Order: sequence, then structure tokens, then C-alpha cells
Amino acid sequence: MAFATIGTAGIQAQSVDLSSKVTGTLPVPNGGLGIASGTTGQFLKFTGTETLASATAGISEADVWRITSSFTNSANPIASNWERADTFGAGQLGTGMSQSSGIFTFPSTGIYRISFNAYFYLSGDSRLNESKILTTLDNSSYEPLADCVSFITQSQGGLTYANGSSEGIFDVTNTSTHKCAFRIAVNNSSVAIGGDTNVSATYVTFIRLGDT
Repeated sequence: MAFATIGTAGIQAQSVDLSSKVTGTLPVPNGGLGIASGTTGQFLKFTGTETLASATAGISEADVWRITSSFTNSANPIASNWERADTFGAGQLGTGMSQSSGIFTFPSTGIYRISFNAYFYLSGDSRLNESKILTTLDNSSYEPLADCVSFITQSQGGLTYANGSSEGIFDVTNTSTHKCAFRIAVNNSSVAIGGDTNVSATYVTFIRLGDT
């Protein structure tokens, strides 16, 4: 390395020529193993001895699915008319989720954020409109991960609208056994749950936050 000294009003600064990069092992004063250069996808973790650890790449999965047409009454789970959002610039990151009869399978293990937005409407009253995220750890028994309840009270003639939004963090340690589904429960069987193939009205979002 070449060093140059510049003096300005009594202040000295050093510049370092890094045209020659250091590779291999950089010696450590007073003994020790030294600091070794890693490979792509690794970072240096120093805890008194030399350690090379794998670096995570951040979010690797992001996916949105929606209901393509409206339906009325409760559904446990919502089993049909699912599609991946694919209009007006909708995007996907990674492999993405897979779905069969309303049961969603994760593409890889990890910690996932799951969000569920439900769009309700009715010409009348409904004191309970529930949107619930269900998860299973054994590919059989489903329990609520998150729940939201809203209501509709008709104050004027015509349709009245409500929204339900729930979300949770799910630890997927096994993609064969850890799955999720989505439930709607309404007090008035005439309540409609909005769906559209061009815009996400009732929809779910999956984001993989990191490793399990």
C-alpha cells in the first residue's frame, strides 16, 4: 500500500491506495489465526476466533392470491376461485405459494408473514363478519392464527360495506405438515364476500421474512 500525507492548516490526513486488494489471510497482531477472506454469500463473524458464516439475502418470497368472484354466506375454508394476482403490474418474488381446494402450501421453510383481507357487502345488517387465518402443524388439524371481526349496519338504502383484515407470523419448519387456509363466517347468510379477477378485493399476502 502507498501512503500520502497532506497538510492543511496544521491538520494531516492519510489516503490509502487500495488498488491492490488483500486476499487470503490477513495477519492479526499478537498471535491469533488471522482473518481469512470468505466466499460469495458469506460474511465475517469475529468472536475471538475466525468464523465464516453464511449471509442471508433478505426477503426471498412474496406472493399475493385473491378471490376471482364474489360469493355469499360462510366458507370454511374458502375453497375455490383462487388465483395469483396478475394484473396492472402485480408482482411475485421467488417460487410462490401453491394452492389446492383452499389449502396453501409454502415453497420452503422459514418465518412467514400472512395477511388476509376480506371485503364484505350487504343490503341489510350483519352483526358478525369474521375473517380468520387458519394454520396446521400436522397437515390435518387447523387452528386460528389470527382473527378479525367486523359488522354491517345499514344506515341508508342499498349496499353497505365492511372490511376485515387479519395477519400473523407463521413458523414453517416443515412444508409437508405446516400449511394454512382462510375462513369466512357471517351472521347473515346474505352477506357477500367480494371477489374480482382484475383487482384484489378479498386477498391474501405471503412474505417470507427469514429462516426458521
